[in-house]
Amino acid sequence: MFHVKRASDPAHALADVTVAPHPRVAASGAHCREPCRPSPFPTQHAPSDPCAPWQDRSHARTLASVDWPIRTARLVLRPFVVDDIEQTWLYRGREDVTTWTGSWLTSLEEWRIIAETGNGTVIGDFLIHVHDGWGQGGTDSALVAHQEAEIGWTVDPAYAGRGYASEVAQALVDLAFTGLAVRRVIANAFADNAPSIRIMEKIGMRRESFSLKDSLHKTRGWIDGVRYALLAEEYRGSDA
Repeated sequence: MFHVKRASDPAHALADVTVAPHPRVAASGAHCREPCRPSPFPTQHAPSDPCAPWQDRSHARTLASVDWPIRTARLVLRPFVVDDIEQTWLYRGREDVTTWTGSWLTSLEEWRIIAETGNGTVIGDFLIHVHDGWGQGGTDSALVAHQEAEIGWTVDPAYAGRGYASEVAQALVDLAFTGLAVRRVIANAFADNAPSIRIMEKIGMRRESFSLKDSLHKTRGWIDGVRYALLAEEYRGSDA
């Protein structure tokens, strides 16, 4: 899991994002697209480059190889540490937050089990999980290895409405494509989670599916879900 912090100085606001094993959504920050902005990651390739990282899997990187922390205009994203657990519980324990995440939390100990694996104020946490794509039998399994990343975020409601969640989500997309060299990024949400859906659309993701009553919710029973996605070529095209 990762954790996001915001600095007290508006000109150098930090959002520390912590990384740890996590079921679905988690992140605090905001996201907005700035075409052709400099990348915080070491290597960039043009879409026509035959050795582009999402075409040549020898360029694949792991989260452990990322040069943490990652800084956006206002936030700092960094790996989650044990000392973040109690501070993040202040918002993770709220019903209006846990309602929209992948785990219904009722106690600090439950959150500690999920989360245990600086400067500024912690304002949220996020998820980025890289996994293999699907390949038809008979194809080269190496070509589907580490092809897809799932992202998610959770923001302290005290910092809602300031664009932090969008900033984090955009940073996660940048990290997935430019830093980890995946070819596809996905994000899942409950269909009634309008704020998260707005963020996914704001950063250029497409709605790929709407599933009827596919998710069993702690208090709402079987409810609908959505999946959004973005391909590497779409991401590169948006910066053209």
